[in-house]
Amino acid sequence: MPSNRSVSLSRVLPHQMFDQLGSVLNQTAQAFDETVWRFTEAMMPVDHATTEQPKRFLLVVSRQFSGLLLAEAVPLCTEPLQYQVELTFVPDAIAAFMATLSSQLQDEPVSVRRLQEAREQLQANDPAVQSEFTLRLTDVLIAPQTQLQTQIQQQESLLEQHAMERLQVQDALLAAQAASRTKTEFLAAMSHELRTPLTCVIGMADTLLRFMTLKPEVHFLQLQKQEGYLKLIKRSGEHLLELINDILDVSQVEAGRAVLNVRSFSLSQIAHQSLQMLQERARSKGVELTLRTLQRDSQSSVSGSNHPEDDAFTADPRRVSQILLNLLTNAIKFTPEGGHVTLRFGNKQNIAMFQVEDTGIGISESQRPLLFQMFQQLDSALNRTYEGTGLGLALTKQLVELHNGRIEVHSTVGVGSTFTVWLPAQPIAQSTKSNSKTLPAITANLLETDAATHPLPVGERIVLIEDHDETAMLICDLLTATDCQVVWMIDGSTAMRQIELLHPCLIIINRHLPDMQSDDILYFVHQHPALQATKILMLVEQNTSGDHLEAGADAYLTKPIEPYPLLDQVAALVGESRKNKRQLAKEQK
Repeated sequence: MPSNRSVSLSRVLPHQMFDQLGSVLNQTAQAFDETVWRFTEAMMPVDHATTEQPKRFLLVVSRQFSGLLLAEAVPLCTEPLQYQVELTFVPDAIAAFMATLSSQLQDEPVSVRRLQEAREQLQANDPAVQSEFTLRLTDVLIAPQTQLQTQIQQQESLLEQHAMERLQVQDALLAAQAASRTKTEFLAAMSHELRTPLTCVIGMADTLLRFMTLKPEVHFLQLQKQEGYLKLIKRSGEHLLELINDILDVSQVEAGRAVLNVRSFSLSQIAHQSLQMLQERARSKGVELTLRTLQRDSQSSVSGSNHPEDDAFTADPRRVSQILLNLLTNAIKFTPEGGHVTLRFGNKQNIAMFQVEDTGIGISESQRPLLFQMFQQLDSALNRTYEGTGLGLALTKQLVELHNGRIEVHSTVGVGSTFTVWLPAQPIAQSTKSNSKTLPAITANLLETDAATHPLPVGERIVLIEDHDETAMLICDLLTATDCQVVWMIDGSTAMRQIELLHPCLIIINRHLPDMQSDDILYFVHQHPALQATKILMLVEQNTSGDHLEAGADAYLTKPIEPYPLLDQVAALVGESRKNKRQLAKEQK
């Protein structure tokens, strides 16, 4: 194949690039001329072909554009095959190449004649056409680089994605391992918290059962010890109930099912009651409890704040009490003997503020992020000294946020900690505001005194409508011990006839009877002229939504039922019923 050294381009390219360049030559020539002569190595005689070093050429000739493309395989090149490619547009170089072809094709008259015709049209390329070819050639040469760059970018992006996925997998693995450790620690702590009081209950109960088999005189001598055993069983049961309530509260808040039962209550009273409930625990540890008001920061009286208009507040009193009890319990637990725990409270612009300050062990800066996390204890070493499941502060934060409030902590190791809670006043239903006849709901967590604050009812007739046997038996035992006449009904469908016959002073009814029977009974009582003095005490499940007082009850108690709150509420309602009966009797005379 003839050679040529007057070139415009000389480069080693992949073999497929030769075809792409040839295609550009053809397309450019055909775009501007109708007649285009095209010659390739395929027209050469067989004796000129070689199998050692493949050689290729493409000659394109037209009036406005001509070009010669030569290619020779690079020696010793491995796959993929590469060519030394040369491209020229110089007319003299192209003419010399064509003359050489004619001499080699002298036995091919047709080919020689075509070469002669093409030679007559050969001239310098039109500059515009040459520029068009250059643009097209640039695209051909740059496209692989652009494609390669795109592929590189895609590979880099893919590598980054894989690296990110690996990091996410590692993070997920670490989180799963941390969660597994947390779960294990929580289960261990919970097992200890449950096992200790249960062991105590079983042991004390077994001891009492053995006492019952002794002779009466020996049995009589052990009454004082038996009373101590019963008190211990009661405290252990209350501790277990607190644990279960905490777990239930956490699950309800986490599931978004927790609701606020908003009522108006006294800040000073709820603060004082919270402190009173923990006095015995603090006294046994040698920790002094103090109640102060934030307005003057002076020790407050038992009766409450000096500013009654600031003392009334609207929120969920049970939840607020729960917040205070959790913070106070935590403060007492981590305060050594001889220390002090102070509860401050106040109300400014309808935002209640509670502050629990202790002189305890304090919390390090590194441990504070764990404070409000579920099932977390600050230090595994502390678990051996301080009891707890790690639910209290996490639940406290959730209850604060349920009120759209916030909680902060400031602490110094070895000095003590201060937890501050801000709770905005919650909107209260208008019907509840205007209902002056209703009595406040009393819960076991809010009032836990040693005796009822009202005189116990004696000889009064009370109807109990409850389908839960254990709850009904507890209520019957408590009320019959005060010489009340208690009529227990399981089926609400037959209760209305019995109520009409008995004319009870008080009806205690389960809010969640089957088929909404409780609503029918409430309506019946309120509409019956002979039952105007009858009061209604509703039993409801914890965290149930709805306005129970608006539904027709005079008061309500949350389950599980506690003895003293039940007796106190029953006494108050029976007193109201007696008063109403006397008033109705006067009006009828």
